[in-house]
Amino acid sequence: MITFKQTAALNWLKKLLTAGQFSKLGLILIVSLSLSSCALYRVLSSATITDSKVSQIERGYTSEDEIVSMFGQPYMKTSMGNSWQRWTYRADGEKPYSWVNVRMPAKTLVILFHEGVVRDYRYSTH
Repeated sequence: MITFKQTAALNWLKKLLTAGQFSKLGLILIVSLSLSSCALYRVLSSATITDSKVSQIERGYTSEDEIVSMFGQPYMKTSMGNSWQRWTYRADGEKPYSWVNVRMPAKTLVILFHEGVVRDYRYSTH
């Protein structure tokens, strides 16, 4: 399904092409913006979350360092006081900061640590 944003962008591009105002600079600009939005998405998506990696997490045993080696740095870290932390990982979600709205299945992994060791975690796909 084509969204309103996509329709507006396509109409603008069509207008430029038919009006004879389109130049090499315009083409370079459009291609650059399209590629940069894809690159930005890749940077913003936090991790590659797989079922096999998640199954390696052991409550009471897996350390923060082991989690970082499996998933990389989290999308968000939240300090909850008294040596408790919550780390959030996101992957394969909606493309942010792009003029093309593409939705893909999203995965979220939330890990609760106490004194540097996994106490609990929640993994969801939606």
